[in-house]
Order: sequence, then C-alpha cells, then structure tokens
Amino acid sequence: MAGDPPIDDVHGTADDRSTRAIREIVRLWDEGLASGPAIDGEAAFEEIRIMLEGRMGCGSRP
Repeated sequence: MAGDPPIDDVHGTADDRSTRAIREIVRLWDEGLASGPAIDGEAAFEEIRIMLEGRMGCGSRP
C-alpha cells in the first residue's frame, strides 16, 4: 500500500535475511551433529513399522 514502508525496512535487508538464514542452518546442523550418530533411515522405519503392527495386531504388509 502507499503508506507502507518498503519490505526491507520491515524485515531487514537482503543481507540481514541471508545472514539469519545461514545462522539458522548452522544451528540446525550443529543440533543434528549433537544428537548422536547417524542411523539408517530405512532400517529405523522398518523397526517402527514392525512395532506398530505388533501394537495394532496387524499382519505383514502386502
């Protein structure tokens, strides 16, 4: 709208937004590293599937 400030005035400059985004990526990366060793995603989902089937009394997948 005519009276609204430019978007950069409200949300910072493009450089500010980029810097914040990079800091957030670094924070998430560090959080992931601190959470422990990587696991095999397929094997983890298979374990979860087996556990849920056991709880629900389901048979094997088709």
